[in-house]
Amino acid sequence: NRILGFKYYLGVCFVFDTKFWGILDGLILLQKHGMDRVLIQTNSSEIVQAIQGRNP
Repeated sequence: NRILGFKYYLGVCFVFDTKFWGILDGLILLQKHGMDRVLIQTNSSEIVQAIQGRNP
């Protein structure tokens, strides 16, 4: 099992932004490492709706 990590400076922003960018950057990192199956876990219904393309 590989463990990957990253950090990203967003400056001053909303919690939604940090969660969304964290998931997006994580997906990009996984794709670069050839991983094509991902399970995303979050406690934010707003993030889930944004990923699914629905308005929160």
